[in-house]
Amino acid sequence: MAALHPSRRGLFVVASLLSFILILSGGLFYHGHTYTLSAVDTKGSQPQPAGLEQGDTEKPTPSFIFHPTKPSQVKSFPIDSPGSGDWTFEAKDHADNYGLGDTQCDAAFPDMYFEIDRAASFWKSKRNITLTDVDISWKENGLVRAMIYDRQLSIIEPKYNGDGYDLRRSLAILSSIYRALVTYHGPLPNIEFSFSVSDVPDPDHFGKPIWTSCRRTDAEEEWVMPDFGFWSWDIGLIGSYEQVRQEIAAAETDFRQKRPLAVWRGAKNNDLRADLLRVATGRTWSDVQEIIWAGKTFFRTKSRGQFIKMAEHCKYKYLIQTEGASYSGRGKYLQNCNSVVIMHKRQWIENHHHLLITDSEQQNVVEVERDFSDLPLKMDYLLTHPLEAKRIANNSVMMFRDRYLTPAAQACYWRRLFRIWRDISFEPELYDDIETEDSVTGELRIEKKLRGVPYQTYM
Repeated sequence: MAALHPSRRGLFVVASLLSFILILSGGLFYHGHTYTLSAVDTKGSQPQPAGLEQGDTEKPTPSFIFHPTKPSQVKSFPIDSPGSGDWTFEAKDHADNYGLGDTQCDAAFPDMYFEIDRAASFWKSKRNITLTDVDISWKENGLVRAMIYDRQLSIIEPKYNGDGYDLRRSLAILSSIYRALVTYHGPLPNIEFSFSVSDVPDPDHFGKPIWTSCRRTDAEEEWVMPDFGFWSWDIGLIGSYEQVRQEIAAAETDFRQKRPLAVWRGAKNNDLRADLLRVATGRTWSDVQEIIWAGKTFFRTKSRGQFIKMAEHCKYKYLIQTEGASYSGRGKYLQNCNSVVIMHKRQWIENHHHLLITDSEQQNVVEVERDFSDLPLKMDYLLTHPLEAKRIANNSVMMFRDRYLTPAAQACYWRRLFRIWRDISFEPELYDDIETEDSVTGELRIEKKLRGVPYQTYM
């Protein structure tokens, strides 16, 4: 059993209160490269597809001029399909409901589970997942082994580095899992699993079926889970996911009133970002600047004037997203803005990336080359075709902010992950058999000992 870390003891009371609040609030396919979006309802609070508003006169230009990439395989994206029975997902009412029922999850987020189905399909084509697969002895740190049994989350083995970074991320992921459990009243399976809290989950390519916040495009054996930021990014500059969404809602303005600039802030920690700085610096449309960090959670004094809070990004029309050490956790925050998100071609996949549409009338992101060589051309087009830019931004809001990146969607994703994982894995053991010697008779006997540390105690 893992010993309690000193930094966790002070959180016990807070965790207990959180558990009580969460329990109360609970009342409240893989198709290869031809993945087809199902019909989803976008009535009520959902923004309508961008088109001509009062005062708009420009006719949008065909998107094939804008995107010389292979056309999307998406067949349709209807905007007025029914929900489940008389129930319809409304972002303003249901976005923060962590306890949606199964039929509600399916009706609200029919295309949410591509990455789960993809991983399941991969493993079903090979074999079932076994107890050996969840062993984490193959890596020194950045992994956690855990179990859900009778709806109780237990931590079996944590492996952290020495700077506390892994610990903070793991607590965020464990808290998201716990929240998905206690806000839901239906049956859930018993499972045992291991997850990564490292930017690069499997640098030596052991091929393990770990749960991870992102995967390389060729790492088909990995299962993508919601990342730690959906609970909280524990630096004062960001905060909890719900907090960021509230700040964004307060900062949002009409698209036409936003700054007509492409904004990016970040560390120059890879060639991608160096290319972006090289291509964008000095352009009239660019507000691209490097941030120099002095540690994991703070930056050097001379960078303070260049920093932009997450919600303040939404005051710009164009938001550039780059990968970092692997993926970059800021992408989901940018996609909460009613702005045009510009991404380079990706090597790292998150749990919602299959929903990115780079062309057609449903386009919700602008894709550029990995070296950003075509960024000036794309920006020139966006600036001279504002209605097309507004349509892309509105499509992004419909798909991500008001649907698939809502807190409700992530809770549904967790519970689907639990179920599909169990379908091809094993029933975990609740107890370890411990051999002990009777102090009087000297006889050996077997005692049952609960495995792991309950989440409430671990916190």
